[in-house]
Amino acid sequence: MDLVVSVGANIYRGYDLETVFENLSKMGVRYVDIDFIKTVTGFGKKSELTHLTEEDLGRAEEIKTLMDKYNLESVTFSGHVDLSLKEDVDLFLKKMEFAKALGVKYVSTNAGLLVREKEFFENIDVVEKKARELDVIVCLETEMPGDIIQKGEDGVKVLQKINSPYVKMTYDFGNTYYASRGEVNLVEDFERSLDFIGNLHFKDAILENGTYRYCTIGEGIIEYRKIADVLKKHGRTFPITIEIPYYFESVNWSPFRMTDEKRDLEEINEMVKKSMEFIESILK
Repeated sequence: MDLVVSVGANIYRGYDLETVFENLSKMGVRYVDIDFIKTVTGFGKKSELTHLTEEDLGRAEEIKTLMDKYNLESVTFSGHVDLSLKEDVDLFLKKMEFAKALGVKYVSTNAGLLVREKEFFENIDVVEKKARELDVIVCLETEMPGDIIQKGEDGVKVLQKINSPYVKMTYDFGNTYYASRGEVNLVEDFERSLDFIGNLHFKDAILENGTYRYCTIGEGIIEYRKIADVLKKHGRTFPITIEIPYYFESVNWSPFRMTDEKRDLEEINEMVKKSMEFIESILK
């Protein structure tokens, strides 16, 4: 597989999709990861965390035309719900159909809370059948404290039980670092998980005076050069999505809060450019 690096639309907080597409196209970006993420209680209005609503799921052709206008493609899609909740499954199935219409192969989501693990395993059968029907791969993301999958080791155990080529893992380095409070060895955990991974989310973070926040890839504490070495050692390539939700912060590992910060397009574009250049430099 050629190197596929997508830019997650979530960095363009507060800007409409056409503005996102136009700016990415001007920078020569080829792939975009559009977000329709279930809003977490307390994180503000839905429009502050996602670029799509449920109504937009019926506009796949229109959105695909807009992407074509700016010469963009989507290989990955951020369609997070809580799959341990039955009421979230139907919405996720619609997101999968929408993603397929855009040409997406990998659809990321949360497995859900560990206290509802039994419900998750009941629900994943329905999701797996839909993935098989659509020929897409559902990727369960390494997520937050209290979730079923917080690190690669957790994901491996879950995926061994599911045992389907249509369900894999999204390894999110920033999430795993935060969920473990920096105690998990990301390089080792990632390497042990390789055979179960579908795609990667590159987040980088700065930890200053007890405050954890996301930053340009390559400028933080995640050891991406060592991650690149693991990929080269094993001859593996996965689709990568750049995610920089700079508006999240955690103080002393408390639950994330969302700040009111909305950055200028020029500053966001610069973060995207630097992240792209860094990733290409370590992987090519």
